[in-house]
Amino acid sequence: MRRGALALILLSLLVIPIGVLIYSSRTHIERRESAGGSERYWPTTCLRINGVEALLYVADTPEKQAEGYMYKNSTDFMGLGAVGMLFKLSIPSNYTVIFTMRNVAFPLYLLHIVPGELGDIAMDIIYMEPWKDYGVVVRTNTDYFIELNTTFYKHLEEISRSRGEALIRVSGTC
Repeated sequence: MRRGALALILLSLLVIPIGVLIYSSRTHIERRESAGGSERYWPTTCLRINGVEALLYVADTPEKQAEGYMYKNSTDFMGLGAVGMLFKLSIPSNYTVIFTMRNVAFPLYLLHIVPGELGDIAMDIIYMEPWKDYGVVVRTNTDYFIELNTTFYKHLEEISRSRGEALIRVSGTC
């Protein structure tokens, strides 16, 4: 009888912590999913790309830069009307940056922007598919990157083509 009671007590001591861990893990996942990803505040900025206003989330910390659109349900995961995300990285020139699309549920366009005397110009435009990795070589230590949803990028392309513009140019803030 004593052995049975002791075994029951030991079993309950093991089961309760496991149940708590499963519940807390499930709660964390539900909170992440209900927010469309990260629970943290994401600042925004508005840039003019070929004269078109683009509201972008700003990946302003190394954690946000690593997370990007992972675990998000759209480019506008906070419901603010954003069409993409801005990445300003502190990386030396000739360094390869890897953009991973693992755990990203939708395709994106990546604009590799290089500042210059005539304005900030997209030197590379890459169509990125989910579950793949993409490498881009940084040209200067002031390069930055913009990820855009495909609908906005195609709209931007149409407007640029109708104006006879061949380059994608960032002309400042809105």
